[in-house]
Amino acid sequence: MINLGHQRPIDSATGLTSGAGKIYALFWSEKMFKIAALRQNDLSPLYCQELPEVKDGHSILALDAKIYVVSTGSDEVICYDLLENKLSNPRIFWRASNSGTDTHHVNSIIKTGDELFVSAFGPKTGPLWASAKNGYVHNITTDRRVKSGIYHPHSLSAKHGQLYYCESSTRSFCSMNGPILKLEGYSRGIGWLNSEIVCIASSMGRRISKSTGLIANPADPGELEGKCNLAIRNIINKELIAEVELSGFGPEIYDVLVLND
Repeated sequence: MINLGHQRPIDSATGLTSGAGKIYALFWSEKMFKIAALRQNDLSPLYCQELPEVKDGHSILALDAKIYVVSTGSDEVICYDLLENKLSNPRIFWRASNSGTDTHHVNSIIKTGDELFVSAFGPKTGPLWASAKNGYVHNITTDRRVKSGIYHPHSLSAKHGQLYYCESSTRSFCSMNGPILKLEGYSRGIGWLNSEIVCIASSMGRRISKSTGLIANPADPGELEGKCNLAIRNIINKELIAEVELSGFGPEIYDVLVLND
């Protein structure tokens, strides 16, 4: 267990990133999202800060003396200046809509090349998120849609000069060309160990259909299904190298961060 330097109970942690010798964790406590900074070499806490602008934060990215926070509950990406001991100057970098609410479920952010990309479910067609079947990957630097028709995309990552993501409802890990690996739960969370070995997280989801194997967002109602674990896989030969069971800690994993020695 890692000490985030926050003395009150923490309900959930939903984003991880690293930069300039620090690790940052986005978490929910006392009815507000907060961010903690840790030293990367020993994981000791440096500071903790409230982020009142963030509604239902799902992902963070430290980049060029800035931190980008995905504010899922307001359809926004919020940018902060990253100072030595705090975040400052919050401003809206990009919006999926002007609703100020969660209508697109924007949920991850990544940089590749000189451009930033996000993943999002897209609007619901019914009362539940299971009805949002036209998810997408969007370039928020050029404001260009690069892929659509994804059933619950999460956890964008970049490798080999291309983007990868989880298609959570189909339990899949995908490149922009299509599915590569199948997982045992609601896939969400990607960390690369090298150019061929990837660590992918799965969470318990809600059963949509036993015959199709589709699985819904854990926030939807229904019977729980799947596993909460980490699977380390080779994307070339599809070999399962190792598996870490984490259901003893809870039903869901939001993010994976690989630390180099």
